Formats: sequence, structure tokens, C-alpha cells
Amino acid sequence: MITGLDTSFRVAFVTKILEKSDEIKNKFENKLTELTCKFFKEITKTHVKEGQMIKRPAILSKKDIKGKILSLFIKIVWGSTFLKVFKNEAMEKMIGMKEVYPKYKEKMREDIEEREKHVNEGAARFKEGLPEGYLDKKLKDVKDFKKIPHNDLAKIHLNTVNNIKQEKPSKFQDIISGDGNGWTAIRVIKSEDGSLQAIEGAICPTSERALDVSDDLNNIYIHLSDDGHLSITCGIINTKDKADQFMAAIGHALDKYKEKLSDKPLRINMHQLNSMGSGPGVLVSEHALVAKQHQMVNYINQHLEKNLREKDIAFTGKGPFVSHVNRCLNGFTQIKGEDEKSHPINREGVAIQMGWFIEDLQKNYEKIPKKLTEKNRTIQETIAKLQRNQGSLSIAEQYLSDHNSEYQIIKEDIENTEAEIIKINIRISDLSVEHKDELSNSLTRRKEILNNMFFFNLYQDVESKKYFDQLIEGRMTIDEMLELKPDFQKNLQGILDRRITVIERSAKELINEIREIEARNKQVNQEVEVYKNAISELKIKRESLKTDQTQGSDLDEKNYIKFLTEESNDKKKEIKALEKQLDAELKELAVEMNKLRKDLEDEGELKELHAHMKIASQLLAMQTEQAGKPGFLPKLTPAQELSYQLLFDHVLGTVTEINCKSGLDRTGFTRSLHNAIQQKLKDEPLEKVLDFLTGFEDRVKEMDKEYQKSNVWSDKYKAEYAFQKAVFAELMGVALTITGRSSGPDGLKWHHDKKSLNPYEKNPHPLPFIPIFIQNGDQTLVEVIEFDKNGKRMLGKVGNALLMGLSSHRGG
Repeated sequence: MITGLDTSFRVAFVTKILEKSDEIKNKFENKLTELTCKFFKEITKTHVKEGQMIKRPAILSKKDIKGKILSLFIKIVWGSTFLKVFKNEAMEKMIGMKEVYPKYKEKMREDIEEREKHVNEGAARFKEGLPEGYLDKKLKDVKDFKKIPHNDLAKIHLNTVNNIKQEKPSKFQDIISGDGNGWTAIRVIKSEDGSLQAIEGAICPTSERALDVSDDLNNIYIHLSDDGHLSITCGIINTKDKADQFMAAIGHALDKYKEKLSDKPLRINMHQLNSMGSGPGVLVSEHALVAKQHQMVNYINQHLEKNLREKDIAFTGKGPFVSHVNRCLNGFTQIKGEDEKSHPINREGVAIQMGWFIEDLQKNYEKIPKKLTEKNRTIQETIAKLQRNQGSLSIAEQYLSDHNSEYQIIKEDIENTEAEIIKINIRISDLSVEHKDELSNSLTRRKEILNNMFFFNLYQDVESKKYFDQLIEGRMTIDEMLELKPDFQKNLQGILDRRITVIERSAKELINEIREIEARNKQVNQEVEVYKNAISELKIKRESLKTDQTQGSDLDEKNYIKFLTEESNDKKKEIKALEKQLDAELKELAVEMNKLRKDLEDEGELKELHAHMKIASQLLAMQTEQAGKPGFLPKLTPAQELSYQLLFDHVLGTVTEINCKSGLDRTGFTRSLHNAIQQKLKDEPLEKVLDFLTGFEDRVKEMDKEYQKSNVWSDKYKAEYAFQKAVFAELMGVALTITGRSSGPDGLKWHHDKKSLNPYEKNPHPLPFIPIFIQNGDQTLVEVIEFDKNGKRMLGKVGNALLMGLSSHRGG
């Protein structure tokens, strides 16, 4: 900040900056306008109307604007716009950005140590509200801590964690969920023998990913409920290494909980929570993340059984073992068609789930229609064909990729070698030029030295110079000179002594100069020789590489590559045809499932079975885009569909796997919702929980209307409020702890804590599941949820401090 300057100087300073920034101002005009409007609206209330563009900085020169306001404006503009563009170190120091680092280090250590003290309480710590002093600290943190670059924050986090571990070596303890069972942290590492080993009490934090320290699977946690339901949450599984690590983690969990899981077939429902359109904050597609994870699920299905058998891990059931379903869970679900974009990715996952469901249905319901089982059998055959083709395509593409990579590596090696030869020749040329300059300079210096030796001016006058010149040239003897100039006798010895001294000194300089230039000559010749030898070796290498390139393209190899390329193209066509066929078969199955659902509903018996059928048929209708059509149930909202998917895991007895990119924010909410559902299932039958979740959002809207009218609501919403409190406790006690362990600040990055021009940035999906108010540590009630002018839910100051915290300070 600029201090100690009068108002007129500040006005002139800001004006000068803005006058010289036309190009930048044009580029960032909207941002500058937003900042300026916000600033003057809040501070002056008069100078700028909302939405007015700044065309000239004349407004800044008004006499009634105080220096304090201008100083703050400089900080807003520099801190929020110029600093992001230029990342100028001097500017950072000027506005005090670097001063927060020591505070961050101190806070990081305090938070880590305080957080770990309470993991044994976990969600229970927040069951009835907030601990005393908790909210005050969160509000103070949000106010006190400025933003710092993500990478710097990641460095502070990792350094702090490492320092603590060196002082007090320990493992991360389990984080206790609301059901009394712990979430166990796991990190998968490679042993000396190359095998993968799952280590409990350790994690791969996102700070490592931010600094490119590792690309391991982030934030793996496992949990087993009292009824034996296994859950695992983690980051994105988008590489083979991460897929292998996931299989190692699953194997560890199956072995750890084998007594409770022994009677269940191995089934894993993988819930991915990425957007198929754009990710929050920036318009960057996450589609590639979803597609890549889908490929890795195929890889896991191909290798999981073998992987588990090699480790002697007991399991039952037959493949495919993993179903993969993507569910967009951010603000981009507001864009029409966003949800449907996941359907092509989800077709196989949903088909696998329906196969599991009908397999179980056949065991528990005698009246299952034959048409239903036949369609399911056809679908499973299509899936088998599809996966075989995908496996063949994967092998062919891997071979082609390896071949192309090898060919590309050789090609790049040749190019690099040739570039190196050119580079060395340029160096030789430069060296030659440099040496010529050195020789020229040396010659000049030698001439100067000789001049000093033989033409040193010791003459007192022109006449003396004439006599000395004759003396030096031998045209006059000393005696003759002394006869003509008797006074020379007195100082001749001194004159000659000075001449001898100069000659001796200059001679030494000349000898040194000659030695230096000879040594430099020798050095240059040696360097040139080394360079020439290097060129010879590189030329040999180039010829060898060209030979390898030619040999790698012999007739048989070329024919095989051609065959594989054609085979890959054929497989892609077959896969496309099978996917189209699977879509049609799933549509037909949806019709049959919907008929059976209605039949069970009409019978009025078998309520639990009817609930199971309702969940399965509704999810299938959503996948085939028939929900809401005549004869089908209405379309589900995103929150309803997510709830149905989590309930379906319990119906199928699957392992629930949840992941987003980091395994923190969207995963944190979904994990909390799932845990709250599990706790509700302990006390109520599934059909009742299904009805509760189906109507939950509508009843919350009614509750919100009542609250906005009178600040209270009737007892009929008691169950909704209790469920919200259960979700909130999981978020506060489990999800925030996991984010803090992973990145430093404990906050969920749902983007409600900042104003943005992007209407899709804020994640709306968690809001209905957050209680409007909670009890503070001093027994008062504080509002977590507030309402905008349209009566819609939003996180207020307290809600942002508690749930968002400092999450915007970290990377993804």
C-alpha cells in the first residue's frame, strides 16, 4: 500500500496508472467495472451507478474523494486484477501479500494439531450444534487471511505436515462418522518388489498433486457400516496407475472386513461426480475426466478378479464387478441437457446394475415375468460382447500406441541429434568469432605496451626530444649531446632509470599477454576438437537411429500395424453398433420394469420389494429418458436421482464408491448425504426412507416459506430438520477434516463464498440438505442458510465461514 502521500498525489498516481493501461483496461473492463461499482456503491453510495462503465478516470480526481478511498481503490484494482495479470513481485510486496506467509504457517500448524485432536468425536462433535468458540474462530480466519498462490499454500501445507511428523511420528486416526464407525485413511505405495501395498493412516493429499510431487490416487478413505455396507471415497481414477491403486485399496478393504462381507457377492457401484459440460469456476470441460475414468473401469473389470486371487483375497460373485455411473453435481446442471450428456457413459453401468437387480429379484420373487428375465439375459450378452470388443480394442490401441510412441521417440531423437549438431556447429562458429575478437584485442594491447616501452615520453621540451631522438637513432653520442646540453648531465641518470623501470614493467605485461593468448589459443583448439568429436559421435548416433527407424518398419511389421489399425477401426464400428443396440434393449427393459412396478403397486403387498422396484425402474427410466412420459413416474431432480442411486447401492448390497476430481468437495457432500441415509435406514424401513427422500426437496421449500414468513416452522418438518442436521454434522465432522488433511484449509469448494459473473459456478445441490440455523456454543441460534430476494436458499456469512471456510485459497 502507498502511505504518507497526500490526496492530490494519490489522485495523480492512480490517474497516471489508468491512463497508461488502455489495453489492459479494455481487456479487463468488465472486471474493473464490477470492482469499481461494488467499491463505490458500498463506500460512497453516490459516484457510480451500478452497471456504469468507466470510460475515463476523471471521476477519481473529484476533490471530495478522500485519500483513504483512493488508497483502497488501488489495492482493489492491483490486488484483484493487475496482480493476477502481471504477478509482479514488487506489487505483491507493495500491497503486503508476502506478509501473510508466516501467519499462514502458524495457522496451518495450529489447525492441523487442533483438527486431529477431535477426529475421535468426528460428526458427533457437531450433532447438536457448534462447539464453544468454534464459529468465532472461523469468522476471524475468513476475515484475517488473505489469498496466496495455490502452489505456495500447498508448499506450506506439505512442509508443515512433514515437520509435525518428524517431531511426532504418527498415523492419521480414523474419523468417526455419525454411525460411530470410522473413515480409515489409506495410501497405496509400491513396495521394493514392485507390488502395491495399502497403508492405513496415510493419505496422498491434493497438495502433492498441486506441486507435481506425485500422481497417486488422492484421498482414499474406507468405511464399514454396522450392517456391513462398505464405502470407499477417493479422487479421480483416470490413469492405469490409479486404477491399480484403487484395486489394491479395494483388496485391502475386503481383507480387513472379510468377516462381515463374506456372504455378499462382490459388486462395486462407482459414483463419479464430474460435469460433462464444464467445471466450476472456469469454462473447462471435465468430459475427458469422465471418459478416461470409464476406460479405467473397463480396465478394472478386466483385471480385478485376477488381482484379488493373486493376493489370496476371498470374494464371491462373478464379473463384471464394477458399474460406473457419472452424476454431474455442480451448477452446470442448470444448463438444459447437462444430465443427459452422461447417459452414453452410463449405459453399461446402468445395464450392469439392472443385471444385478434382476438376478436378486429372481431369488426373492417368484412371479417375475419371463419377458423381463429374457430381456435381461439379452442385455447381459450384449454387455459381454461390448466388453470383449472393448478389451480387444484396448489391446490393439495399446500396441499401436506403443509402436507409435517408439517410432515417435526415435524420430524425436533424430531431430534432437540433428539440432544438437547444428547447435555445436554454431558454437564452433561463435567460438571462432569470439577468438578473433580476442586476438584483435590482444594485438591492440601489445601495441600499447610496446608504445610504452619504446616511446615513453620523458622529454621536458621539444628541444630535448630532438636530442633524445638523435641519440636513440644513433646519430648522436651521449658525449656529443652533453657537450651541446651540459645540464643533461645532472638528470640523465634519473631519466634513464625511469625509462628502464617503464621498459621492465611493460616487458612483463607483454610476456603475460603473450602467455594468456597462447593459453587461450590452446583452449580454443581443444574446445573445437571436443566439439568436432561430439559431432562425429552424434552423426554415428543419427545413422544408427535412422537404421532403427528403417528396421522398425519392415514389411511384416508394416503389415501387422496395418492389420491392427483396420482391426481397431472395425472394433470401433462394432462397439458403436453394440452401444446403439444396448440403448434400444435398455429402453425395452425400462418398459417391462415399469409394468412390474405398477403391478406390485396395485397388489399393495410386498412394500419393500415395491420400493426396490420403484428405485430400479425410475433410475432406468431416467437413463433411457422415458421418465415423465405417459405411464412413467415424473422425472427426478438431480438431488432425488443421487439419493435414489445411493439407496440402490443398499438394495443391491454393493460397495459404494464415490469420487470427484479431488475426492473432497462434491465427494464430501455425497459422502455426508450417504452417511445420513445410512443412519436413517438403521431406524426406518427402506420404503419409508424412499418416500422421505422423494418428497424431501418439496417439503424443504414449504418449510423455507414458513420460516421466511415468521422465522419458525411447524413440527411437521421435524424429520427434515433432523436429517439436515445429520448431513451437516457429517460435513463438519468428517468432510471438513478430510479437506483439511488434504490441502491445509478445511473448507468445501462449492463457490458460495464469492461473487462471480459465472451464473453456474455455485454448487446449488447441497443447500436443501443444510439446516437453516444451528445452535452456537453460547446456546444462541445462528443462521447458516439465508434467503435471496427471490426466496431462494443461499449460504450466509456464517454458512460460508463454516462450510466454505478458506477453500477458495486452495487448488482443485
